[in-house]
Amino acid sequence: MAYDIEYLAMRVYIGIWLVVIALIVSFFEGSVFVKVFTRFTEELFAALICIIYIVESVVKLFKVSETRARVSSVDTLVGNACSISLVVSHTDQGTFCFVNFLLGIPLK
Repeated sequence: MAYDIEYLAMRVYIGIWLVVIALIVSFFEGSVFVKVFTRFTEELFAALICIIYIVESVVKLFKVSETRARVSSVDTLVGNACSISLVVSHTDQGTFCFVNFLLGIPLK
């Protein structure tokens, strides 16, 4: 959707709002709160990265289990299981055990 606002005029409005917000923050000594929010922000970012890695690994596990269900050859199945086990074992021993448990579950 296109709005009837000129680009430079919008940039000026954004600049004015930024100046107003910066003045309000400086009047109330907002820089004191930076040390409080800096650690909190670092922890949130670290948690986000961890969640992304966990979700990606779970998605890959389900893809491997789907591949395993469709594979008719035992050699290909063993190759897939070995490669996923090799990758996961270097990240966490608990995940390695979890993958081995999932590989042992009989599929339909």
